[in-house]
Amino acid sequence: MGGLFGGGSPAPPDTSKQEALQEKQEERTKRQEAEEQRRLAAQIAARRSGGVRSLLSPEREDARKGLSSKLGGGS
Repeated sequence: MGGLFGGGSPAPPDTSKQEALQEKQEERTKRQEAEEQRRLAAQIAARRSGGVRSLLSPEREDARKGLSSKLGGGS
């Protein structure tokens, strides 16, 4: 009876393309996560070492002299 109405079952969908797209998406996601981890690690490292650099910045006058001991800011 199947032959009267167009016959047989439909062909199975091509899953190899879907699997390839899914693998590419997973790889892209892994790369993005790894990049995010590297960026966060760089931020943490910059915070750790940034304090000393800013205190010894060449933009400050007498950077080697240190900070004043007075709260009012005067030398």
